[in-house]
Amino acid sequence: MKRFLSLLGVLLLGILVVRPGLPSVSAQNEAASPAFTNTRIGTYGLPTLVADGSESGFTFSATEAAEGKLHVVLTSVPGVASYVSFMQMPEGLDPETATEQALLMARDDVPSAGWTYAGGSYAISGEAVEFIVDLTPGVWQVAASYQPEGGEEMMTLTPFTVHAGTPVAAGELQADVVLELQDVAFGLSSAVIPTGPQIWHVTNTGEQPRQMVLFKTSRLMNADDFAAMFASMSAGTPTPEFTSMIWVGYTAVASSGYGTWLELDLEPGTYAATSWVIDAETQMPALLLGMVEGFTVE
Repeated sequence: MKRFLSLLGVLLLGILVVRPGLPSVSAQNEAASPAFTNTRIGTYGLPTLVADGSESGFTFSATEAAEGKLHVVLTSVPGVASYVSFMQMPEGLDPETATEQALLMARDDVPSAGWTYAGGSYAISGEAVEFIVDLTPGVWQVAASYQPEGGEEMMTLTPFTVHAGTPVAAGELQADVVLELQDVAFGLSSAVIPTGPQIWHVTNTGEQPRQMVLFKTSRLMNADDFAAMFASMSAGTPTPEFTSMIWVGYTAVASSGYGTWLELDLEPGTYAATSWVIDAETQMPALLLGMVEGFTVE
């Protein structure tokens, strides 16, 4: 659930089952205030992949790179929302099934058996985001989806070869904030984060695929608060604090050992890191298993 969730469209039937109906691109822009700053993230001397999204698909500046860290610039034209993630699919999967399963992960937060996910991010209409992933040798797929205003999300898979060799040094890349994805919890390096541009490293130290969806909130919140808010939705009375949440950042799903670096400049206030990936064992979104982390920016 990379988006602004169309929170009022989440389906609640006794227990929560998330299959989000995506809002329009214009509605997404109204519900979001991206905190991506892109000032330092591209200055570390890494190879760069430019992914330009439009209403007709994507163009890429490269289809191969050396193993190690890769700097990605994802752009989106006005009226189109764009997503890029790096995925490795199981052998023998036909292209149609592979594309369907990649879309399930990108759109519905449902991972498929045998896939490896290395991270990525999402750009709303007319915006750009830069991020860094760390790729191991092999053939990956650039899973890139685009959603024009009023249209369906379309997924494309483009092979991306990562060659074995000596990784390019990452200069002075150091994370100011580390957020660990721990299956049913987050591990945040500090409960209070300073304002100003900060390099975040969102890294999966657990066993299950997970992502980060970051919201600005009216107060510090935890998993119990989200469960209570969803219960209020099921009763038809969503709380003001629920509907006032603002989407500010996102990292795409990462498998164990993988993650994403990005740069965020958060305004003072309270925030909640959440993960919406559907857990394979319980079929519940990870945030209802405890994967919510509230923190303060000052």
